[in-house]
Amino acid sequence: MSRSLFSLLAVSLALNLAFAVVFGLGVRPPPVPTAAIAVTPDKPSPPALAADVWPGLKTTDLRALIARLREAGFPPDIIRALIAAEVSDSFAARRKALQPDATRHAFWKEAAQNPGSAAAAQRLYWEEQKILRDLLGENFDSTDQLYLTQQGGRLDFLPKERADDIRRILRHYQEKISESYLAGTYNETVAALQREQHAEIARHLTTEELFDYDVRNSPGARMLRADLATLAPTEEEFRAIYRLRQAFDAQYLNLTSVLPTPDQQRQRAEAEKLVNAQIMAALPPDRAAEYGRSTDYNYRLTGQFVARLQLPPETTLNLWTARQEFEKRLDEIMTAPPDQRAGLFATARTATLAKVSTLLAGPGRLDTYKLYGGNWLQTTLPSPRPAP
Repeated sequence: MSRSLFSLLAVSLALNLAFAVVFGLGVRPPPVPTAAIAVTPDKPSPPALAADVWPGLKTTDLRALIARLREAGFPPDIIRALIAAEVSDSFAARRKALQPDATRHAFWKEAAQNPGSAAAAQRLYWEEQKILRDLLGENFDSTDQLYLTQQGGRLDFLPKERADDIRRILRHYQEKISESYLAGTYNETVAALQREQHAEIARHLTTEELFDYDVRNSPGARMLRADLATLAPTEEEFRAIYRLRQAFDAQYLNLTSVLPTPDQQRQRAEAEKLVNAQIMAALPPDRAAEYGRSTDYNYRLTGQFVARLQLPPETTLNLWTARQEFEKRLDEIMTAPPDQRAGLFATARTATLAKVSTLLAGPGRLDTYKLYGGNWLQTTLPSPRPAP
């Protein structure tokens, strides 16, 4: 057992002995007037720790240490922390060898970057994680468990053994993608690695399971969740929309990671227009209208802004309606005689700004809204077209 772990256990023993002294020998704080507080029953004193527990746990065999800690009743989180500390200590010398002068670097100077050391440190980390997985199981990391909770348990639809297989595949390819980043070949290889990863996952799942995996985990699903935030779809709606977008995502999603040509941009815009029309045709009329709004970037940005201000959710739609009414009024103004347009525009703009300020319900919010979906408020009166 390392010196740091033994010190930690010794400190814990000392604290338990201190508790035993305070609670077991009757040491009490100064008396407090009984009228000042309510009388509550005394809590049971924590049990004193047997003096022979720590020596009995001491061993350099980490598997034996894990077994003894479990037998002694230590919680899983504590066992993970103790074993992680032991494994980390065993790698300390190798980490230091990668940057031997790190502790003596002048604080006022920029540290020199060493790509080779960075790559070696990353591989050292992967080696350390592999040892911990071997000792504590695939799901040893509590932060990984937190991630799975935050992500809604996106492998929970699979049996545990199959889910563990998928996690191993994901971990393997994540390491390869990280290596390509360290080697400076990320942009050239990441798309190919992601395709290989998906193909390997597909070999482990049925067709239905693969769809369930993709609708939870694919890049297209992640983007769709963000795009549909203001729509707040049901699970059934999300699945139906994702299914209709699958072919589009397979063909065009990777174009977002590289600079597309003008022709690719045109083709993508036409394809997206078509798939959005298919989705709207598959939804009830009211939800189709909501979906149409949710595809507008400024509408989504406004929804995020409204949520941050904790305004009523309908504020997003009300601001959208104010924009449509203003743009309709602007079209009408352009049909008025030229000498009347400036006055009509100023009146419409003043009324619109007042309406939007009321919807935002707070000083200073109008200027901030202009940066988060409200750039339409900066519209000016178009110049008259020159005579032919």
